[in-house]
Amino acid sequence: MFIAHVSRRQLLGVATLGAAMPFVVGVAGDASTGVPARASSKDDESTPPGLRITSEDFRTIGVFAAGFTSEDTIRCPRSIVLSNIDAESLSLSLEFDPRLYDVSDGVTLINDDGTLYIETPAPTVISPSRSVLTFQIDAAAMGQDDAEVSIPLAPANRYPAEDLAPVTDTTVTVSSAGDAVVRETWGTISSTPLSRAWGAEVSAGWADVAVSQAGATRQYRVPTVIRCRSIGPQAIPERAVVTVTLDGAITSPPVLTSVMIDDEPAELARFGTSLRRDGGAYLFDVTTPDEVAAQSTLMLVFVDPVRRGRTEPRVDSLHMATVTLRSPENAAERRRTTTSDSAVDISSSGNPLAPDAATGTI
Repeated sequence: MFIAHVSRRQLLGVATLGAAMPFVVGVAGDASTGVPARASSKDDESTPPGLRITSEDFRTIGVFAAGFTSEDTIRCPRSIVLSNIDAESLSLSLEFDPRLYDVSDGVTLINDDGTLYIETPAPTVISPSRSVLTFQIDAAAMGQDDAEVSIPLAPANRYPAEDLAPVTDTTVTVSSAGDAVVRETWGTISSTPLSRAWGAEVSAGWADVAVSQAGATRQYRVPTVIRCRSIGPQAIPERAVVTVTLDGAITSPPVLTSVMIDDEPAELARFGTSLRRDGGAYLFDVTTPDEVAAQSTLMLVFVDPVRRGRTEPRVDSLHMATVTLRSPENAAERRRTTTSDSAVDISSSGNPLAPDAATGTI
């Protein structure tokens, strides 16, 4: 469920002044092809005086065209405001592309009387690129004048099938007694050609360093093997940088011992390395001299971690060890967002993946 964090007074003030809002007005796109909707004005014959849909709180997402030849920027409102309501009940129909968005468990309605949660049914699937969610709002919930309604859509995790444009636009249709009242449509606002798109899945093997935390012996986890798999469609660019971050109070700096590409040894001296400090953390960078071809795997091997000092270190907080991969700045390149853009030995909920692992701050 999403609750808009935009000022309702600000939204309603814009609606009252009749300011031009930054959205595309039109009709739903072709469900079979996903072609964006044609821009048009509202149907004046079915729109009663005063009733309006406005929004200024948007999210934008990037969607690759088939083959990663371009990237479209798609806009969808986080919430809408229904202004000058004059009906006993309204039906709201939300049409969207299920490849782009996941549906939350309900919507939030805010009016002068307070906040109301509205449970919504499951959407109806019309086609792989078009679903429709319909729910009702009665007069008691709407209040006398205006109501802000959250849009229960959140960006879906599309990896590894992100190249799917064109897509179906998002459309909100407000109906009263079965008749169309007003409709607004949002969709593609820009398209950028791409000369190169690439991605990587980063993973690591981990070793233990004993530390004392809260009177108990725990394990600080340190990466000893790092794998960067190039998932294409183009290669990981040359001079990409793998960064290992460690807690400087617990371990010695990382030491790179060998590099392999697709299990074949690479010349270690060609890989640039540098060490820097950031507060209490070590940051160790490894720079690749060449591209890593699509479907190839770069492997970095480090010596086992060495504990600093002769006694078991005692820590109250620590920097969790992390591995990240970044590319050189280049506007012509676009990195895909995978589910493994970095590696850390904790789960997405923040719990250690290994038993008896020390916890701290990232």
